[in-house]
Amino acid sequence: MIHHWYKSLLPLVLAVVLMPLAARADDFPSPEEINSFARSAFEIEQLRRNTLSTIREQLGQSAVPSLRCHQRELWQQYEPSVRRAFDQFCRQSAQILDRNGLSPSRFIEIRKLQNSNPTLKERVQTQLMQMMR
Repeated sequence: MIHHWYKSLLPLVLAVVLMPLAARADDFPSPEEINSFARSAFEIEQLRRNTLSTIREQLGQSAVPSLRCHQRELWQQYEPSVRRAFDQFCRQSAQILDRNGLSPSRFIEIRKLQNSNPTLKERVQTQLMQMMR
């Protein structure tokens, strides 16, 4: 009796387990997307560092919030010049992604995949190393 019950659930269990794996395989970035992601990440990191340096100078302090464009409310308390620097960072980041052929959502998706997939992380790091030569 238990054996029959197990057999009837097996296809469902396999579908539930294997479906996310298939979806992840489809989401795995192409070599072109990996190149675009690495280029974008490199350019945005340079922009982020420059923007943070500018904001720290304007505020006269070293501790400032992270530059996360989806958290604009954190920056509303600061003076207009600081908010402008933050807004400019967000606009320029979007332009970098657009120039490299990535949407913000795809960039975030690849970043998350990279954090959980050692193979992808290695490919991105290899691409970054080639860019730095």
